[in-house]
Amino acid sequence: RRTIRCVLFMNEENGLAGARTYAAVHHEALAHHVLAIETDSGGFPPRGFGIVGSSALADVLKPVSETLAAFDLGDVKPGHGGADISTLGPAGVPLLGLRTAGDRYFDLHHTDKDTLAAVHPRELALGAAALAIEAWSMGVAAEVISDAAAPDIAFVARLGAAAEAQSAPPRPFYLKAPDVKPPEPAVVSADQ
Repeated sequence: RRTIRCVLFMNEENGLAGARTYAAVHHEALAHHVLAIETDSGGFPPRGFGIVGSSALADVLKPVSETLAAFDLGDVKPGHGGADISTLGPAGVPLLGLRTAGDRYFDLHHTDKDTLAAVHPRELALGAAALAIEAWSMGVAAEVISDAAAPDIAFVARLGAAAEAQSAPPRPFYLKAPDVKPPEPAVVSADQ
């Protein structure tokens, strides 16, 4: 039903260049974006999601909040979507930000300890579970908040405006509804 696009933004701390580039490059497709989710609060235990959007979206997310709570993954409530996706809000894209337990955030953030080795695998898995619940729920309920069909995206936003095809990351596989069959054969190489 929907395509999930994972984008790695760069340069939040120095002017949101990656976010601004994504919004500019994809400005025509933003009307088809059902939701933007940001996870930029560390790989700590999830506490839910902050939402910036319409009251209709808040209503759609009430059952999601109940599901998250059932697994002790927090809730969904009005809040902050995130700096990196903030450039999509003016185009009407609803914004959602994963909230995490932030008590250790500044012990690690922008320090020599800020490495993947400092992330507890279980805490990261819990955050991934919260994201999966949210993404699945929005894929199922998307027609409630948007009657526009999501575009079939064949590429990921480049990491900055100057990226060239030879140095860009490989195209990702997109997660789709279970009834969607992958193309045959599914081959990924560094030059795609």
